[in-house]
Amino acid sequence: MMSLIVAIISSFVAVYAGAIMINAPKKFLIPAGIGGLICWIAYFLLLPITGMLANFYASLLVALYSQLMARVYKTPVTMFFIPGFLPIVPGLAIFRCVYFYISGNAIKFNQYLSETIQIATLIALAIFIIDALFKSNKRIASLYKNQKK
Repeated sequence: MMSLIVAIISSFVAVYAGAIMINAPKKFLIPAGIGGLICWIAYFLLLPITGMLANFYASLLVALYSQLMARVYKTPVTMFFIPGFLPIVPGLAIFRCVYFYISGNAIKFNQYLSETIQIATLIALAIFIIDALFKSNKRIASLYKNQKK
């Protein structure tokens, strides 16, 4: 239980620091940190149940949160996207991929390359789905508003 609390606090601090690194204004630091916190909690809770799909579900939540916060704060969505995804970026898999490539271990290299590509694809797919839903919703609202006139 204590390790879960430490992991949650660490994810918030890491995302908060990531938001500072991309020069996010101070008023966005805590909401960005909360996005990373949501991402990590979702990933942590879903990983034993869904395996790699935990990346996808956590990404859906972060993408949704980022879109909503971008509208609340009237700022580009990337202000919340970039730091929000930090907890699930496959950094260790990328490191191992490069390590085994340099070591000449083709089997392990291919294993970690495949894992990295799968996780990156799941993250990108989640972003695409949420973005498409928000854009189509905006278009439908615009058409409805024009039809009422």
